[in-house]
Amino acid sequence: MNISPGARTFLLLSTTLALHMFNAGFQLGVHGELFYSNKIAAWSLVTGALVALIVLPRHETGIRFWQLAVLLIPSVWALSVSYFGMQHQGEIVKPVLFILVLVSQLICLPYAIYILLHIINPDLLTLKGFRPKAGAVLISGLFFGAGYFSGTYNYLFLSCRDFEIAGDMPPANCLAVKTDRES
Repeated sequence: MNISPGARTFLLLSTTLALHMFNAGFQLGVHGELFYSNKIAAWSLVTGALVALIVLPRHETGIRFWQLAVLLIPSVWALSVSYFGMQHQGEIVKPVLFILVLVSQLICLPYAIYILLHIINPDLLTLKGFRPKAGAVLISGLFFGAGYFSGTYNYLFLSCRDFEIAGDMPPANCLAVKTDRES
């Protein structure tokens, strides 16, 4: 097949972000919170990219200060959680921390992936024009929305047993289904 580098980039970004966004949306829909594993994964990936980009000479990466600032947001979240602690999060602090972790998941992590791809293989990122870039963002948003819908209305797709088997806490609105043993 003769697929252009721009089309390859679009496919890679769209499918990678679709998985991440659906998962984040699902967790928010089911529990109203992101799991700690997603928070730590976003922090470590974005902060690893940030540190690497700080260590490399700026003329080799072409990175700008504002881009580094965006990649700093997950560390601001982690330091804020550490500073305020889990018990001392007041009415103002808790929503701010939630917004910081949400921005880390929905903006900083995808952006870090984009920046790394751009630096590693600039030829790969030849998304020309507005349409493919907007399409990748739109697909990410749609998958986040689908994940949130699936999580909120999980009882239409899953049972409480599905959550238990996965080792997750069943949400209050999950579908309780009797097994053959309980009948």
